[in-house]
Amino acid sequence: MQKDYLRSILERDRVWSAYALADLEPGFYEDCNWYVAKQSLVLIYHGLRPAVLFACGDPQILAGLYNQIPIGRYAFSLKQDALQALEPWAQIEGKTHMERMLLMPERFPTGLGEGAIRLKATDLHSVETLFAQQPDQPDAFSAYQFQNGVFYGAKKGGILVAVAGTHVFSNSTSIAGVGNIFTHPAHRRQGWAQAATAALVQALLALGIETIVLNVALKNHAARNLYQKLGFVPACKFYEGLANRRERT
Repeated sequence: MQKDYLRSILERDRVWSAYALADLEPGFYEDCNWYVAKQSLVLIYHGLRPAVLFACGDPQILAGLYNQIPIGRYAFSLKQDALQALEPWAQIEGKTHMERMLLMPERFPTGLGEGAIRLKATDLHSVETLFAQQPDQPDAFSAYQFQNGVFYGAKKGGILVAVAGTHVFSNSTSIAGVGNIFTHPAHRRQGWAQAATAALVQALLALGIETIVLNVALKNHAARNLYQKLGFVPACKFYEGLANRRERT
């Protein structure tokens, strides 16, 4: 599949397709399977477990493309009509109503990143330790994201207590997906996450990244309020969850 052709489909809705556009980068693209017909697209990304299912385009065409993907378990990110097209082909184990938010650079306030530092390759172990055994730890973090993205953190007494980073980061497409935002339970409501996230966004803007997005659960009002304070605005709603692909009955 030609990358330029895939990119032309995805760029029709750049904000919704931001993560998929970043998956065209070397190191991500090799873990992708693409199913395409008539300007509609299904992506299976195997770089995480379970594999991630994304779709964009006409739901009627997507229904046929879903028939082509292998039987198995997938973590999906789908708009409502694309999810409805999947349901005849899959058992939906659960779903969370989500919001994609887009940074408006002119709304980003300066001076909120004080106390946060850029994390280095040697900090990977500290990040993994921070996440370890926490029930609400980021569920889509991988060492590859840390090694190839941008991460900021806050330390207290030399110990990492909060982190904010990127799920995807692509200079060539000028896209970043902010995520992996986490504060140790003992240090919450002290502004650490806001400082780390603000420093991260400021660094991405300094790098010239044009499209900066993030995902947040609609019911997570505290997080949504934080992101709005940093200049993010709602872009679209969708669902995340798990699906077991099966033969149609």
